Amino acid sequence: MDTIKKLKNKISVLKSIKEQYDVNFGIMVVPSIYGEEQPQIYLNEEIIEFCYLTGTTINFDMYIYPEE
Repeated sequence: MDTIKKLKNKISVLKSIKEQYDVNFGIMVVPSIYGEEQPQIYLNEEIIEFCYLTGTTINFDMYIYPEE
């Protein structure tokens, strides 16, 4: 959420960069799960709207660690 808040007022600039340089934007979410924890992933409307407006993809790379 911190990343989205910092970039939210730059949506028009990001869209211009995307069009001018034909780049793709992406956000990588990397949760770490320990033992029997239940993973929870939640994307609120603000995150979804930002990604929609900027054409940003969201990727998840989960790391699961056994209980120690």
